[in-house]
Amino acid sequence: IRNDFLALLPYYIYVSDGVSLIGDFFEEMQNIAKTFNDLTSEVKQVFVHELFVYVIAYLVKKKDYKSVGYLLGKTYFDNRNNEAVNYSFFYSASNHTNLDNSICKRDDKNYFSGTAAHWIETLAETVCSKNDLVLADLLCYNYSLLGANYRYYWKWFPILYAYGGNYNYTAAIQPIAIHMQSR
Repeated sequence: IRNDFLALLPYYIYVSDGVSLIGDFFEEMQNIAKTFNDLTSEVKQVFVHELFVYVIAYLVKKKDYKSVGYLLGKTYFDNRNNEAVNYSFFYSASNHTNLDNSICKRDDKNYFSGTAAHWIETLAETVCSKNDLVLADLLCYNYSLLGANYRYYWKWFPILYAYGGNYNYTAAIQPIAIHMQSR
């Protein structure tokens, strides 16, 4: 499902208000995922989180900073709590425990995040590189600290940061932040 979604992603530019529809899609999917409090709900929420980071990575890779700014600055609606929220709505770390434990047990390793290790292991390389995906997660984190529209009591935590290697993400984020601010 992830790969099919990502295969359709490049066509958003041909759809009127394509990025707005992507934002609406994420809002609807997360509201569906949060409908129940069971294991399938956890899996769905982790999936939405992963897709959101992929979309940010893809848009940054294509230098569509206006769309990145839109998705990070958009107000979403959480049906379950009946409140307006920001993109932190798609953050699923409180639901990673089962996947984290399963991946650690499968590999007999104590990963910092089994979920992040799994995302890197199953990377959709036709869409973005490992550096692109980690950069997107770090951009979400930085926007939660510095973004003018981010008003929430906790900040996005970049679960992928430990899996980025030696790439200089600080140097990579600065020009992106300047472009997003100018947009």
